[in-house]
Amino acid sequence: MINKLTNVQIKNICKRYQKGKSSSFLSKKFNIHKNTVFYHLRKNNVSVRISPIGQRVRTLNESAFDQITEESAYWIGFLMADGSIGDTKKNKQKSLLLALNNKDISHLYKIKKFLKSEHKIGNKKVRNKYNCSQIQISSDKLCNKLISYGVTPRKTFTAKVCKELENNRHFWRGMIDGDGSLFFVLNKYPSIQLTGSKEIILQCIKYITNISGFILTPLRDRTSYKMKTSGQKTVILIKHFYKNSNIYLDRKYKKAMEIIEREK
Repeated sequence: MINKLTNVQIKNICKRYQKGKSSSFLSKKFNIHKNTVFYHLRKNNVSVRISPIGQRVRTLNESAFDQITEESAYWIGFLMADGSIGDTKKNKQKSLLLALNNKDISHLYKIKKFLKSEHKIGNKKVRNKYNCSQIQISSDKLCNKLISYGVTPRKTFTAKVCKELENNRHFWRGMIDGDGSLFFVLNKYPSIQLTGSKEIILQCIKYITNISGFILTPLRDRTSYKMKTSGQKTVILIKHFYKNSNIYLDRKYKKAMEIIEREK
């Protein structure tokens, strides 16, 4: 039978946890489920440990986004476009979810490598139409760092990148790989476009103007906005975003190189 906790017991649990006792120890000591331990810790604003001492099940570099590098900037951009952050049902810990079409599954292995993660890649069917591959990672520290850069929950219509990254080409390449398109109009004219919130598109246009002098106008696209160029402007931008880069979505990079080669 599970005990009903008194206020004194709850305070005792929080105090012992802060002194290093594990959730497993406390659940056995007070004859309660581990989830109940976590519930009271969070309700009392006690930070939940997410390191080996806190019994992390799978390895993960939770500091992967602490420093801005080419890889971290790229993945922040990609996750801004295609990732999502929410609470897991278990323990209500924040989680990062990235789901991609099966044809891009290799990209999930790339982010696993970057995060030094042992998390499994799963499969699911989206709207009964197509299969996708996904990875879900629970980590308050990792998710809170991403949130500080602008990768916030329910960001579809509000996404805005922090100033630290708004002039970073690797971040914008990540955004384009996630929510952008590279293609030929009428199989002849190269084009590049990015879809997103009004704010993120305005930030992208400002960045493009700064590095190229191009004057672009955000285009309304139903519930979102987009940036779009064609012709020689596209070639110049693709060279800027993709040449001499070490991390990218293979499918988009292949198209970028095709556009560059065709314009020689």
